[in-house]
Amino acid sequence: MGGRYGYLDEREKIDEKTRQLVALFDQALNLPAIAGITEPVDCPLCGTETALTPERVQLIRGHVENTNDSKTAETAAKSALAQLSALAAALTTAADAAIAQYLKTTAAKRRETGFTVARIRALLGDRAQEVVDPWLAQVRPFARAAVALRRGAQKARVIAENQAAQIGTALDPEKLRTAFTVLAIWEFGRQSG
Repeated sequence: MGGRYGYLDEREKIDEKTRQLVALFDQALNLPAIAGITEPVDCPLCGTETALTPERVQLIRGHVENTNDSKTAETAAKSALAQLSALAAALTTAADAAIAQYLKTTAAKRRETGFTVARIRALLGDRAQEVVDPWLAQVRPFARAAVALRRGAQKARVIAENQAAQIGTALDPEKLRTAFTVLAIWEFGRQSG
């Protein structure tokens, strides 16, 4: 397939007119009267006498084979986009699972149940500052990072799904690369930090 993006390269090789005719060509090649001709025959599509020669049938086969590479590349691209979407969805699920339940609970709900920083400080008394402040210093950045990771993964999933749904017109590898690079940088930073 060559090139950096196999599907885009293959799609560019096939013009729109050829794409429209390929289905017709493919069906014509399956007709017994055309499949194995050795001498000119009347064209079953337009009725022109002796217009369909063995050479023209070979030319039609060549067009169909060229589009087969495009179809194969499109299938591979759709599969890759589905895998990217699944990976982003799995990352969203993993990020949700890694967050403590109290961080998933709204502030209003925490207040309603009495789970507030003020209440924790009151319960800890004299030890509150040495326990609560370091805890908050760890929890707040973690919570922000988890939210950012979930949003980034959801955005990447939506981009992959949209591009898969509109692969013929909206495939934008750089947009995908950017969305997933952000996730990879976050992951690398988390592991090395």
